[in-house]
Amino acid sequence: METAYVYVDGWNFYHGINTPELHPLGFTDLKKLCQHILGTRVQVDRVHYFTATDYDKRAIERQQFWLDALASSGVLIEKPGFFRNNPERGKHEEKTTDVRIALKIAEDARVGKHTHILLLSADADFLPALEQAHALRKRIKIVFPPGLNC
Repeated sequence: METAYVYVDGWNFYHGINTPELHPLGFTDLKKLCQHILGTRVQVDRVHYFTATDYDKRAIERQQFWLDALASSGVLIEKPGFFRNNPERGKHEEKTTDVRIALKIAEDARVGKHTHILLLSADADFLPALEQAHALRKRIKIVFPPGLNC
């Protein structure tokens, strides 16, 4: 059977469902969701979840609860990125998460036995890594997380 590795841009996913009508999706089994997206001919082998440690100290406990729940269902929680305060834009900016995802996709494409890649993200930063994976004959599917207007 063909297999897939899944890469989830967790910050996109989490904030995509952060509206009252989508809150129930916070209880989604990501592996089952990804299996449903891929269908019955491809078996999800791994789900990698990438995020950044929340800059709001009050939210870190909730975030850890979320990450623990994901890990308990077999999702691999990758090393977190971080935030930087950007005074010019007046907001915090997530850093390193997208680079970590791209590097993991490229590394896995070289050494992994999987045939498919499923990326859950609304960012375009992953194109070079996906091009490399495609050159290594990986089949690629990209889906936007729920709730994001892209």
